[in-house]
Amino acid sequence: HFNEMIQYNARRFPAEYIRNDQLLEELPEDFYSTDAFIDSHIEWIEQYRATGKPFFSYIALQAPHAPMQAPEEYIAKYKGMFDAGWDEMRIQRFNRVKELGLVADYIQMGERWDFVPAWDSLTPEEKAEAARTMEVYAAMVDYADYKTGILVEYLKSIGEYDNTIFVYMTDNGADGNESAGPNGHYNWVYEQPDIDNSLENIGLRGSFRSLVAGWAQMQATPYRGGKSSLYEGGYHGEFFITWKDGNLPAGTRNHHFATVMDIVPTMLE
Repeated sequence: HFNEMIQYNARRFPAEYIRNDQLLEELPEDFYSTDAFIDSHIEWIEQYRATGKPFFSYIALQAPHAPMQAPEEYIAKYKGMFDAGWDEMRIQRFNRVKELGLVADYIQMGERWDFVPAWDSLTPEEKAEAARTMEVYAAMVDYADYKTGILVEYLKSIGEYDNTIFVYMTDNGADGNESAGPNGHYNWVYEQPDIDNSLENIGLRGSFRSLVAGWAQMQATPYRGGKSSLYEGGYHGEFFITWKDGNLPAGTRNHHFATVMDIVPTMLE
């Protein structure tokens, strides 16, 4: 997410960004992916609105995809917030969705995934590292929300906010492909000599960590499974829409089955 070299695959390459079919040879020192996407879209809308035509903006943020990286001040906001661990916090989230009426009363919480260790079985060092990755993940989502707010304020400033339909969705469920401890999926990346995954640097420049499976199961609550599975926790993603003139009062829930394929024909109609 920063302008640095990360050995993610068998070859070494920098963060590569293409704009108007041209590879950007150099990125600003303060580059961060979420800033680049949101700021670019504001620039393009500003250039295009002089035409007086409607605009369509597809903003596919890289956040919060691995590697977990976020602005330092946002990471600091979540310090200690996940120290209770994924077992306890999964129970808390399950009870919360029940309170909100998002699942039926008869639904029971599933067992911990068999490849996820009990939180209490981790060493203090493993707990600290796992908690830090979740802090960074939360910071990435928080910052993406903040930057989306910048876009909203821009649309208000040009008088287009009430004339804009927002559709938000994820591309898959929580990514549970990473294991905690010595058998991690990305260990070969972590062991690169210039990767700094010291506890205090996780989430900052030079680090490369992903979210471990225990947190993914917590995020998927109350569903079973996660990314790369065909359970609802894998393909049933978050989705919301705002439409001032579309008879969608705030807080409305629709329990009908829908797929991403429904969006375009609905908009066209």
